[in-house]
Amino acid sequence: MKRTLKFATSALLLILALSCDETTIVKNYTGTGEEKTYSIEGYAQKGPFIIGSNVTVSELNEELYPTGRVFFATILDNTGHFELPGVILVSPFILIKVEGSSYSEVQGGVPTGESLTLYSIADITESETININILTHLEKERVEYLVQEESKSFNEAKEQALEELLGVFDLQNYSVQASEDLTILSSNEGNAVLLAVSSIIEGVYNYERKLALITNFQRDFEDGVLDATDIQNTLITSAFSLNTQRVVDNLTDKFPSASIPDFKPVVDHFLNSSEYVNYFSELFVRNDDGSINLLNNENINSLDPTDDYILYLNPPQGVNVVINITFEPMYYSDEANFNASATAWTNSELSISCPPEPDPHCNVRRTYTLSANGNDLQPIEIPITSFTGHGTIGLSFDLTIDELFSTSKISFAKTLTW
Repeated sequence: MKRTLKFATSALLLILALSCDETTIVKNYTGTGEEKTYSIEGYAQKGPFIIGSNVTVSELNEELYPTGRVFFATILDNTGHFELPGVILVSPFILIKVEGSSYSEVQGGVPTGESLTLYSIADITESETININILTHLEKERVEYLVQEESKSFNEAKEQALEELLGVFDLQNYSVQASEDLTILSSNEGNAVLLAVSSIIEGVYNYERKLALITNFQRDFEDGVLDATDIQNTLITSAFSLNTQRVVDNLTDKFPSASIPDFKPVVDHFLNSSEYVNYFSELFVRNDDGSINLLNNENINSLDPTDDYILYLNPPQGVNVVINITFEPMYYSDEANFNASATAWTNSELSISCPPEPDPHCNVRRTYTLSANGNDLQPIEIPITSFTGHGTIGLSFDLTIDELFSTSKISFAKTLTW
């Protein structure tokens, strides 16, 4: 209730202030200190925001509520640079907001129709160069909570929030200065951490899901802990899917004079140390009941008719999956027949191809397709009802996860002989 009442009071002051000029002095501001003039500048980067994106600087009081002083600027170049000379402030605390489209370091361009809003909260007396990035955004609500609810000083809140945020990615042992000092276009350890987190977030291709991920992450993290398992698992899966070299190539092509941080070791550290569940890691994992899963990535080539075989797939929850599996005899002389018929398949096709007479051997080709929503899917478990004759069958597997991640497709092929 305390925080709600304070916010309501501050919101009323802001409304009254904005009813006048764009840059307004609120007369009943209770902060201490005299007016000072600052020349604020920085870089707004997710990837870098494009020219013309809007930047808003709002003065905050010592409890990080708006005083009503507001200043406006736009992004000046393709690195996301902005400048606000002659900013007159009483309080040293400011909130910077950027709104607009940004260059995608993962996709290598500016996605059409995508707009993003990021925030950075800072003490202007520490530096007049203040950047906006994914770390400054994700820590914002945590910093506000620590100041407003736990009476931390601003510096204490910033240090604690950053340490906790790095802990979400198991990166707390990395050397990272204040988040607002970081940029993805300069090489050092802190900037490598920023690029790693930025690319992992950007690795979620679907625009609506990316916005939901950022928003839900920020809200969940207000207490300093990321509890939501769906967010955790999305982060680790995106990191697993990420093509780090492509990110470096994209940024190098776009910004040839920049020194791109070596962030692959940071991503690898997250993958190797995190306990989050990678959606892809559980695809073929099942409790062993003696059956052999033919979709396992192990190199199973020779089948024994005395063994039990199965097709087992545990689709990721919450995403759309499309699965295609094909079995096809490799040679006309084969007399192999492989049957995995089951009601689970959306579509099943049988085709027979025979050579010219008098050769009696015909190929039997079976194609199975399943398309369904991962929210509704239990593990798919299809026993092999029969494999007869002798010969070699080619098995091809293709799974697509609805373009959620930067790499959303798993494909492999192998031959099965008996």
